[in-house]
Amino acid sequence: MNVPEGTPMDTTLSAVELARCLPPGKLRQEYLVLLELVGHGRFQHKVLFCAHLSLAMVLFHYWSVHVLTQPVDHWCKPPALFAHLTREQWLNVSIPVVEDGQGNRHHSRCTMYDLATIVFNGSRVEVPCDGWDYDLPDDTHTLISK
Repeated sequence: MNVPEGTPMDTTLSAVELARCLPPGKLRQEYLVLLELVGHGRFQHKVLFCAHLSLAMVLFHYWSVHVLTQPVDHWCKPPALFAHLTREQWLNVSIPVVEDGQGNRHHSRCTMYDLATIVFNGSRVEVPCDGWDYDLPDDTHTLISK
């Protein structure tokens, strides 16, 4: 395309001009047929904008879940009878220490010792938790703290 010097050039391509850039054959024909069916005006631009906007909203929602749900250490909640114990005392007396698959040892998150059997005969029978306590600093804002 020969354009005299100093003439401003429009760098946008129309859909038909874009079709000319495609290799000749079936692909170009299918593209031109699709253009006739759908069109390429302001309405299509608005639809495309709305599609991009909805995609951005979905991505924001997806990533916000990862940001807001930080892992938080937790263990079984003590019954009201043992609420006077400090966190360390409660963990040492009633929560079993388990080993994860990587060899790390930590307090169980799902079981505790049956307190009635510990007091009366000293055996340590594990039972499921009735509730949980969480290791949250005072200034932490996560889904669990809300």
